[in-house]
Amino acid sequence: MADLVKAELRKLVSAGGTWSLLVIGIGLGALFTEGFTQAAAEALAAGASDPATETATIVRSWFAMSLLSGILGAIGVTREYASGVISRSVLVAGSRTRVLVSKLVAATAGGLVLGVVAAGLSIALAHVSMARIDSTVVWSREATLTVLGVLGTTTLSAAWGAFLGWIIRNQVATILVIVGLTLMIEPGVQSFAPDVAGFLFTIAMTGVTLDGKEGLLSIGASYAVLAAWLVVLGVAARTLLVRRDLS
Repeated sequence: MADLVKAELRKLVSAGGTWSLLVIGIGLGALFTEGFTQAAAEALAAGASDPATETATIVRSWFAMSLLSGILGAIGVTREYASGVISRSVLVAGSRTRVLVSKLVAATAGGLVLGVVAAGLSIALAHVSMARIDSTVVWSREATLTVLGVLGTTTLSAAWGAFLGWIIRNQVATILVIVGLTLMIEPGVQSFAPDVAGFLFTIAMTGVTLDGKEGLLSIGASYAVLAAWLVVLGVAARTLLVRRDLS
């Protein structure tokens, strides 16, 4: 199994799409940081907020990396269906389950790397951004939990994307589902049924990062929801992988 995981990690590192997603994620995080920085400047000037709150908010902007992490996990699976080499991967691995597990481990490792990058940049750019608006970083428990949340959700999002890839198989369709759920469908549910939305995967991730919206669960409960979703999707992914043709 160790050799299989190493092989999947090599595929992940050598794929140009991996590095493109990292660059896009950094750009997206920086864009959101700029937006939150301008909002922080206005709020602080008006006396409507404080440096500790705005520091945590700017840090939270790097939650955007979780979207790219989900896509990374999905691509690691679906590109083999697109290229037609999935049958060969199963043959080399010896079983479908071994392929699923090795790709899951590699995807999660990739998500962890993206999470570390996002967490590190969130701290660094918080200092830069607060200085730019003539304020200072005031680190708080909320900021610490938010950074840890960015790291955790970005890591878990890759596993989520991988499972969706196994279930859907088609690369474009899987990416559309991930983007649609993250940016439209689940936020839409949150707008009219916030008490229900906390049990959805991407909304539970915002609970981990202390987004503050109505209806979000506690950090522990949000992690429990994420774990439950991953178990359900993992069982569905394995069941479909075993039962369906590989073509």
